[in-house]
Amino acid sequence: CPPPDPGATAAPPRTPAPRAPEDAATPPAAHEDAWRTLARAGRYDEAVAAAEQVGFEPLVAGAPAADLLALGDAARLAGRADRADQAYLEVRGRFAGTRDAGIAAFALARIAFDLRRDYDAAVRWLDTCLGEPDAGGLEREALGRRLEALERAGRPAEARAAAGDYLARFPSGPHATYARSLATRATDPP
Repeated sequence: CPPPDPGATAAPPRTPAPRAPEDAATPPAAHEDAWRTLARAGRYDEAVAAAEQVGFEPLVAGAPAADLLALGDAARLAGRADRADQAYLEVRGRFAGTRDAGIAAFALARIAFDLRRDYDAAVRWLDTCLGEPDAGGLEREALGRRLEALERAGRPAEARAAAGDYLARFPSGPHATYARSLATRATDPP
């Protein structure tokens, strides 16, 4: 190797290549996972917005049941009944007859009851949940919410009958006091 030529100029220092904006460098999977992170942090509005940013419909169409339930929960808690319905109905369609389908039916009943105040629809979804082989492990809660929905739907005779059934199955359950009050009401309003 010949010695360096003292008259030669040194090469200019290397400058780093310009960086692409962070969004462009973030892999698509990271965008798809953003809604999960936000939902776990209780940032439900932002979680739904993040899911919409990556494409809500394609996300729902390809997600496993656990993700659909989590996305439905985030949407329900954000007050987005439309998006929650999409996620839960996808579970009902693709995973029919599973524990997850029962959980989705219970969640749809909660939307009908809590967000839409459609107590008849809540009763239908609770009946659907209770008709599932496993009922998603929510039998006691579904029967209790059914009592409330029947009463609010203006169906007192059915509510009293359901109260008797609830007490026979769950005499110490969380809805037991409420069920006893329904069961002892007069059959005809004054």
